[in-house]
Amino acid sequence: MKKEQHQCEGKVFGDYYSHRCRNNASYERDDKWYCKRHDPVSIKEKEAKSEAKYNKWLKEDRERTRRRTAEIAYCKDLTTEELESKSNKI
Repeated sequence: MKKEQHQCEGKVFGDYYSHRCRNNASYERDDKWYCKRHDPVSIKEKEAKSEAKYNKWLKEDRERTRRRTAEIAYCKDLTTEELESKSNKI
């Protein structure tokens, strides 16, 4: 018995037009068939992973900015020689 082939329901957007995805579908969601790229569940997982990565970067960036601001505030009244002598002691 041959397995029935389904075409993906996803849309592919070109420069001036869109067309239906030409990939064979592997996932059925709500009576529609999708390939891995256009599967709504896969898309949500990819978006969640990307958002988590961005939020981690954003948190680290805010901490770097906060630290740099504190360093600048601490060092604003010091001369270059004082800064150099403090860094040599560390």
